Amino acid sequence: MLYSTFAQYLNELNPSVFHIFLHHNADPDALGAAQILKFMITKLNINHEIKIYSDNLNVLSKRMVNEFEVVVFEEVGKINEKNNNIVITVDTANISQLGKFADWVLDCNFDLLVIDHHETSELSKNATVSLIDKNVGSTCIIVDKLMNELNLVPSPDIATIILCGHIYDSRRMLYGTNSKILLRLSELIDIGGDFELANNLLQNNMSYGERIARIKGARRLSYYTHDQKLIAISKVGAFEASVARSLINMGADVVLVLGIKNNEMRGSGRTNIKNLNIGNIMKIIGEKFGGTGGGHAAAAGLNIVPLPEKKLLKKIEEEFIDLIKKEFES
Repeated sequence: MLYSTFAQYLNELNPSVFHIFLHHNADPDALGAAQILKFMITKLNINHEIKIYSDNLNVLSKRMVNEFEVVVFEEVGKINEKNNNIVITVDTANISQLGKFADWVLDCNFDLLVIDHHETSELSKNATVSLIDKNVGSTCIIVDKLMNELNLVPSPDIATIILCGHIYDSRRMLYGTNSKILLRLSELIDIGGDFELANNLLQNNMSYGERIARIKGARRLSYYTHDQKLIAISKVGAFEASVARSLINMGADVVLVLGIKNNEMRGSGRTNIKNLNIGNIMKIIGEKFGGTGGGHAAAAGLNIVPLPEKKLLKKIEEEFIDLIKKEFES
């Protein structure tokens, strides 16, 4: 859907209750996009009610909550069915990424709006209205474009939140950042966005547990070679994404890190090869083994619930290697 059409849809709504859901362990882009939406929707109609929900926030998002006084609910609570209830998901590619809210979102009979910059997925297929723009590096930029369509000007705090979300999810402008986006970021600074504060909030001093996970990930890795390209696979109990990034920094070209928690297997994939789409590979693996997967070309994840049998874990690794090698040979 076009930005203008989506903006018109929001602008024409009668007073409604918006339930905005983030993916589990929500990052600054997801949290930021939700808070920007809340600002924007309130400007459209002061009688709208907006609630943000998340099944846990990551460390950097918790800093933003404290800095900008963002209110995030951990439970949905009782819903008044007489209201015009609307559900919005942001920065979320697959239903399983909603964590404990997944079943609620699937089972509710409310209109579903999806705003995302990942590849299209089951969420957008089930949406009443969706806005997917995979050409930008963050969902915050998508919502900022919506504000422009509605001729709304962000406050200094909202401008700073947009900076936070894009700096984080674009890996500090490495991905999804063109000249137009750079110009927009400059405009946000001119209207009061605090670039220094955004950078300070995103400084990641790794916890003791995360440092241990990275060391364990390095100790447990196995690697394979194909035409001088390195494929690394490892297993950890937590911090899969952080471990995957660290293995790329160590020299691997493609990485899969698997983690098991409770009754779920999670996977984080990374690559530094430009013509390889790791998001497509994780989607194939997730669906083949009864879960979901997807994400960006360079970074993606998968979730499999219930936990597959131990003998299938090896098959997942083998499938990953086979798919990567086929991509190399194509």
